[in-house]
Amino acid sequence: MPNTLPRSARGLPCGTTTPDVTDQQKETARVILGAMGKEFYARDEGWLDMATAVSGSGPAYLFYYIEAMD
Repeated sequence: MPNTLPRSARGLPCGTTTPDVTDQQKETARVILGAMGKEFYARDEGWLDMATAVSGSGPAYLFYYIEAMD
């Protein structure tokens, strides 16, 4: 997948943490992800799979399918 998030800063990067992560560490991660667009914190790790399907793999598969029809 192309690395377009850092270039456009219009992405929706998603991340989560374990209970062992401190508030300072969460804030550092938020700032890093925020540089790529509007960051989204997933309280449940299962949401990461949904975010990947919607923002990465799903659209890539759709474009691959459309390209194959040509």
